[in-house]
Amino acid sequence: MSRARVFLTALAGAAIVVVAVVSVLVVGLALQARAAQEPADREEALVMAAVTSDVLADEVSGRVDVQADSMISVTASGVVTRAGSKAGVPVVENGAVLATVDESPIFALEGDVPIYRHIAHDSVGADVLQLQTALNAMGYNVGPLDGVYGDATAEGVYAFLVDHDATPVDDAGGAVDVDPARTTVPRGQFVFVPGFPAVPMDQCGAVGEVIDGPLCMLAAQPSSVTLEVALVDAERLETGMRVETDIEGIPTATLGPRLQAEEQGEEGESEVASLARFAVDIGDATDPAPGTDGTGRVIIAASAPGALRIEGAAVRDPEGDGRPVLLLDTGAEVEIDLDICASGYCTFLSDSVTEGTKVVLSGRLPTDG
Repeated sequence: MSRARVFLTALAGAAIVVVAVVSVLVVGLALQARAAQEPADREEALVMAAVTSDVLADEVSGRVDVQADSMISVTASGVVTRAGSKAGVPVVENGAVLATVDESPIFALEGDVPIYRHIAHDSVGADVLQLQTALNAMGYNVGPLDGVYGDATAEGVYAFLVDHDATPVDDAGGAVDVDPARTTVPRGQFVFVPGFPAVPMDQCGAVGEVIDGPLCMLAAQPSSVTLEVALVDAERLETGMRVETDIEGIPTATLGPRLQAEEQGEEGESEVASLARFAVDIGDATDPAPGTDGTGRVIIAASAPGALRIEGAAVRDPEGDGRPVLLLDTGAEVEIDLDICASGYCTFLSDSVTEGTKVVLSGRLPTDG
């Protein structure tokens, strides 16, 4: 290789090295310039809040449901000639008409034993006794409350039916016009429910509907009241805690035992896993109608009288010894007696802090110089 060619090769290599060195210097200078334009220390923004005197409660909220302990089936055979009781509208008293089939009303009376038969003269049993009791409570004289369907009871039934525009019938199904003591009770004319109000789950017949069997279902008293809460909150609740509801008639109640989760199919598995149910004792309050629902809350703890409130982020433990302090806008750290914390807030007691005092939530106070 000639000397000239060797010289040119060496010169080219030197040029490449020079270019690389210059590039590194340019990039370094650019980074230094950018760094000079940025803050040396990006501090967290200063955020403060004022102390208030608002009340704070640590509570668990959920849904309150009223469910009937018994469901009563209303059955009939014939054509519905007048619209029956509407779904969801409570039936509230003895003698209410549930439905009218073949122009014969079906009445609701209070009682625990269903009338399972045709009741005629000399019928004896618990169903007769509760028929006597219900009629007697409405002011109809049925004679002795002895469970025997005699003349006096038949005459009481006759008077009730006439007063309610229904035709009394005898043992053969014919109209009773002269002798009230011949009045009988066809099966299905009276429906006994354990207590009022009773709520139809569906309408008890539409005009023109042909019925031969179930007409509607009644959800009847007594009722069970339950509170449904998120599963994550269930472990915080204990039997005997006070429950506040927005259901009319039961503003306050007592939390009962936790109920066993009901078995559900695949569609309900996630719901069972995320919710828990508790019985609720309403004491001497009148049972609300089945199907009623609302909201309820259990107060686990409430702020002490005279306690002040601040966002939970303001409470500090700089020494790590469990003694909470607040950093005031003056730079002073004040030790406080912590009360309760819930929903992102804490209440506390202090002789050094008053309502309106500014407290640091985050960031640093400016320093002199």
